[in-house]
Amino acid sequence: MSPFDPFSETTIKSAREGVAAHYINCSSNPYDLRPAANIIVGAATKMRAELPDDVPLVILIAETHNISAHLELQHLVAATFHDQGTAFAQAMERPCNALAHMMTEGMGLDVGRGVGYYDSLIQFDPRGTASLAASIVCMHPEWAPVAEKNFNAFLYHNDIPTIFNDAARDYSLNMAMLDITDPLVEAGALIYTRDDEYVSDAVSSSGMAVRNWGMVKRGLAFMQDHQLDLMIQNSGAHHMLGCRSDGYGYAESLSALYQKNGAAVLNVFLASPDPTGGIGIIPEDGRADLARGVLIEGVAGEIFCDRDYDGEDRDKYNYQDGAEQAFITEKLHRESGHLLQFFDIAAHKDEYEEEAIKHCIRVEKLYHAVRNKLTP
Repeated sequence: MSPFDPFSETTIKSAREGVAAHYINCSSNPYDLRPAANIIVGAATKMRAELPDDVPLVILIAETHNISAHLELQHLVAATFHDQGTAFAQAMERPCNALAHMMTEGMGLDVGRGVGYYDSLIQFDPRGTASLAASIVCMHPEWAPVAEKNFNAFLYHNDIPTIFNDAARDYSLNMAMLDITDPLVEAGALIYTRDDEYVSDAVSSSGMAVRNWGMVKRGLAFMQDHQLDLMIQNSGAHHMLGCRSDGYGYAESLSALYQKNGAAVLNVFLASPDPTGGIGIIPEDGRADLARGVLIEGVAGEIFCDRDYDGEDRDKYNYQDGAEQAFITEKLHRESGHLLQFFDIAAHKDEYEEEAIKHCIRVEKLYHAVRNKLTP
């Protein structure tokens, strides 16, 4: 049996055969995130120290979106760097025009180019402060909603430079369609459009390539703007090295494209208990990158969704009131030595809304000041 078969009983043997430079199986205590976080931080610190000063390092962490522990592990990695005094940026797999959508639809502010289409406001929100604040009160994640908002709240409260660098969406249709009028989407489509595919589909192979290409362009520009040589890129597992079962090739993956554009990459693959979440999804030509990276197994695999999630797979999720919050605070945070912060957003809803509106009004004013200068 191939060591890369996702249906294999274990990948411990695979790791010993050189699948990853750093490996840990956390199944003896899946709720203690410290050992996995220590491996990631240690590997990244060593790699950063060995690189030339002018080469940026991107840590790609490939999560499964509905596993709360995957998000809280990234929270702990970010918190560890922050506590050490290491300067870094955080990039999130969220649409670059999400802030404009939240401001327009959630707050009634005016930052739209037309019905359903929104400008990317990154230049008016240089540290991502408004994006994070708005996401805490306006965004309604389908998967692992408490963990996602808790991670965003950590980044917000600690003023971590953060960019939502995924491709712009056409919200007049749905979140699954790209905004083809966005300059980076348009440019990427010229490179990656395939005759037999609809490039505007965010999960087609060409759409995924456009998204990855745009994430890299925005991510590296963000690092340069902030004069930082370290960034953590959050993404789903299929973005990192490609996914052979879905036809996403390595050459168009985040790992390949970041390296092609001059960055060094540390790949961190968080395996999930689901057979489709194993290292078997990685294309042949992407395995060399993981051989220099980190493979983590055995982290708690409980999955959660928003109680309003209406997907066909709803029955396999835990969506009861308070279930995910209790899981995070009473299992993950307790077993991880209470090193992680929990931000009770529901209990402080009014304060978070007030802060978000304040930040977003500032962005709106900057947006209109520039737009008025450009208007004859």
